[in-house]
Amino acid sequence: MNSFLSRFTNFQLRIVFGLLGATLVISSIWFSEWSYFILFGLICYFSNIEFYNLLINDKKKPNKRFGTLIGMLIYCLVFLIEKKLISNNFYLLLFPMCSFIFINELYTLKKKPFNNSAFTLLGIVYVSIPFAFMHL
Repeated sequence: MNSFLSRFTNFQLRIVFGLLGATLVISSIWFSEWSYFILFGLICYFSNIEFYNLLINDKKKPNKRFGTLIGMLIYCLVFLIEKKLISNNFYLLLFPMCSFIFINELYTLKKKPFNNSAFTLLGIVYVSIPFAFMHL
């Protein structure tokens, strides 16, 4: 497989995989709301993981698991509310869910808890919220 791919230039590979990715995205949107939800949920999840890994590589200490979990909960919550499967009152859960980040950091007795919680919250705001806004 590697020898097959080595025949193509980097630009040609980017075009081929870009077209395959665009086909996957368009077909999932066209097929159903649930396939759209699953595909973009996976993209949101892996984007959160990648964002937190970049911060960790830069010697920051975000709470990767908790930030990804809260981000995915927000993504799912907004989809379910906009699909009218649950009540709009569930939007009231967004503030307490984000507040748990600060509470978790303060009670785990880590160094610089406010920096850690700020970087964790940044991942949610920078990655998960835009994916959740796509449901609107």
